[in-house]
Amino acid sequence: MAGQVVIRADADSRIGIGHMMRCMALAQAFKEKGIRVTFISRCPEDRLRNSITRGGFGFIPVERPFPEPADLVLTLNTLKELEGSNGGREPVCLILDGYHFQPDYHRAIRNEGFLLIVIDDMAHVDYYHTDILINYNVHALWFKYACDKDTLKLLGTEYTLLRNDFSRFRDWNRHIPEKAKNIVITFGGSEKRDLTRKVLEAFKRIGDEDLNVIALTGEEDVRGDFSQMAGDMSLSHVKLLPYVDDMPSLLSWADLAVSACGVTSLEAAFMGLPSIVITVEKNQEGIGERLQDLRVAQHLGEMEDIDPEFLAGSICDLIRNQACRREMSENGRKLVDGKGSERVCTLIHSLGGGEIDVEKHIRMADNKDCLPLWRLANDRGVRQNSFSSDPIPLKTHTLWFENRLKSLDDLFFVLDIGGQICGQIRYSKEGDEASVHFSLAPVFRGRGLARKMIVCTWKKACIQLGIKNIKGVVKESNVPSIRTFRNAGFIRDGRIYVSGEASMVFRKACQ
Repeated sequence: MAGQVVIRADADSRIGIGHMMRCMALAQAFKEKGIRVTFISRCPEDRLRNSITRGGFGFIPVERPFPEPADLVLTLNTLKELEGSNGGREPVCLILDGYHFQPDYHRAIRNEGFLLIVIDDMAHVDYYHTDILINYNVHALWFKYACDKDTLKLLGTEYTLLRNDFSRFRDWNRHIPEKAKNIVITFGGSEKRDLTRKVLEAFKRIGDEDLNVIALTGEEDVRGDFSQMAGDMSLSHVKLLPYVDDMPSLLSWADLAVSACGVTSLEAAFMGLPSIVITVEKNQEGIGERLQDLRVAQHLGEMEDIDPEFLAGSICDLIRNQACRREMSENGRKLVDGKGSERVCTLIHSLGGGEIDVEKHIRMADNKDCLPLWRLANDRGVRQNSFSSDPIPLKTHTLWFENRLKSLDDLFFVLDIGGQICGQIRYSKEGDEASVHFSLAPVFRGRGLARKMIVCTWKKACIQLGIKNIKGVVKESNVPSIRTFRNAGFIRDGRIYVSGEASMVFRKACQ
């Protein structure tokens, strides 16, 4: 595991606090594993900065953020100092989160040998030089990321980064009332004055004082403009707060949320909270539509196009539609399970040189593994070492994979680390023996994991397939696989030609 973790992210009234909050989730997960975390940040907001230091994390202020050269110099110097403090015995990794960090910044970190993790949500640069790329949004798979060939991409809501105060709600069951009465409104840390005005106008049009409404205005409302606005509209049932310290409790209190398509929309999904979402920033484009397609939230469009009367009608309809809110709640809980931070930490641990317990992470393959295994099968290194180097079409792979799962003569395992398929091993019965086939994702090669996969599974194959021997056939040019068979206790048992390729045969007796 990385000896220490450094997080480089900023927060202010212009960019909001979303970058910092999701990084805080990772920082808390690392802390639980006994890993020291240091933030390097431009964060003028005292409350957020104090919450970082109170959480037991180091904090180094940035005066002039990138592209100012001093930013990169500060980050590299910090990484080197931390590495020197542990005598270079354990790696130091950097987590980078922000739209202003360009490929030159990424490259400079990797060129110094530091493990780099980039958190992104809009594919905003042309190329990502990083060890791990994280995008946990619902539309993450739509993006065509250009990355280094060894980059591990963690895409999708299974990697949603939630702070540890959400963990107590993992097994919580939400009650869906006949009429939604408790409503929370939040559009993130950035000031959205015009949108907040439209929302207040919508509740004035609704005119239902039986509702309990809490609106988070953000700390930019220093003059109390929103409160004055609510007072002028005679909205006594609307309570305006700059922020709350316990967001999960607020979301558990609410029956309905009106929010931006940002971090809060996924927090609400985890809490099973039905939502009306509005696209507020460019980086949220496509999220609302996808949440609506998944029937997790109702998307009303972009902020500029919102009409108070239309918003009021949409809120009223959903307040009264218990069945729709129940469906949203159930789908949201399925979409975000709250284990994303744990999965990401596990993967960073594995790439940071930590010992991987293969027996803990290996499992039987199932239907949801089809697509990741197709990607692995078409990896350049896998194809080069196969007896057929042609790319495999998805349709061909899908049919083959489904047949393998159904076959009583096949035993198929995958190495699942943090929800990422990092390797596979398959045994296919041929008479009284079974041939073994295995492969690993590029970033996990060279660490003895193939041997460990064999050690963990070969006896199960012998018993379940009822065979006497296990056979491996490998090209003579494939030195790593030859070494794997030998280290796993296989004996060389001949030389053959397969598709014109000189190959070695290895066997291991089932005893």
